[in-house]
Formats: sequence, structure tokens, C-alpha cells
Amino acid sequence: MLTPPARAVEVEGWMLPSELGFLYQTALAMPQNARVVELGSWKGRSTVALCEGLSEKAPEFWAVDTFRGDSFIGTVEVSDVLPEFERNVSPYPFVQTIVSDTVAASEGFEDGSLDWLFVDADHTYEGVTSDIVAWWPKLKPGGLVSGHDYIFFSVAMAVNRLLPKVDVFETIWHTRQPIRKRVPGKRETVVRKAIPFARYRVVNHLNKRSPSA
Repeated sequence: MLTPPARAVEVEGWMLPSELGFLYQTALAMPQNARVVELGSWKGRSTVALCEGLSEKAPEFWAVDTFRGDSFIGTVEVSDVLPEFERNVSPYPFVQTIVSDTVAASEGFEDGSLDWLFVDADHTYEGVTSDIVAWWPKLKPGGLVSGHDYIFFSVAMAVNRLLPKVDVFETIWHTRQPIRKRVPGKRETVVRKAIPFARYRVVNHLNKRSPSA
């Protein structure tokens, strides 16, 4: 198992320790001055894992979340979540928090400006689709896009319809922006590849997952 940062494991959330370790190792491989956006941060469990790996790289990091919950978590008050998130990420002064709808927040970023996009916000098919379509153009050529909860049918269906090929670690999916191709967008040619349902990797991790896992 990939060893997760101890500080990340202490934060309440659903991501498995091995997945936290994967994010940490991936962050360590990012270039200097990496520009990274996380969509859906909740209380900062994955955020801390990402920032632990990025901390020596003089990065720019944005955490985008409404901090109001979603259809999976339920609706909560921002004041119940945001202060705890801010405490958890306080050791990382490079974290910039954007309290916003994830698609709306994409308008503040230039195309071709990001090294890594991590998608873990709205888990509905429509939500994942909207996030990928809105943010994919923001990646640099060869930039990394990844996300959590590939175990969810809605997540897997959206990812597989929009992206021709993804690799999966536990329930984290990941792929890179091709050097020349661009993905579905309102002003772009739609390029989609149908993936048979048999290729969906649905692994039963639910019995291993809890808010304190």
C-alpha cells in the first residue's frame, strides 16, 4: 500500500489511505511551480495529501468547493465545514480557497494554464460531465486530469464517455490531456468514444469506506 501522509489521514473524509498515498506520490512528481486545481475539497482530507506532496514545489493551488454538501453528503451550512477546512490546510500558505460552484469557477482560469485538475465534486453524471467539459481546456497540453470515486456508476459513465482511455488506482481515475487533441466543449469539436459497460471497473470498496477511514 502507498503510504499516506499522516496529516491527511487525520482529516475526516472518505478517501482511502492508499488513495491518499497515491495523490501524495503523484504530487511529488509534479513540476516546480505546478498549477493545480482541486474540485471538491470538503474538509481537506485529499487537499492535505496533495499539498504535502506539492509543498516544496512553490506551487499555485486552488481548492474549489461550495462547502454546502451535495446529493451524496446532503446539504450543510458553509459555516459548518469551511472553518474546519481552513484549519486543516493552514500549514500550506499557497492554498487559495474559492467558495463557488465548480463550473462557474472555471471562468476565472485561462485555457492551457493548469498542470493538474483533480475532480471530486458533484458525483452525478451531469455534475461530472459539466466539470470535465468546463475544466479540460484549462489544462496544459499533456496536463493531468484525475478524479475520485470511479466506483460510482454515474462517475464512471461520465468519465468513460468523455475521455477515450483512463487508468484507475483503487477508485481514482486518471489520464492526461493529449498534446494535440482537445475534449468536448461548447466551442470545440466533440470527440467521444463509447466504452462498453463491461469495461467499467466497479470494485466494492464501500465496506472499507467511512468518514474516518
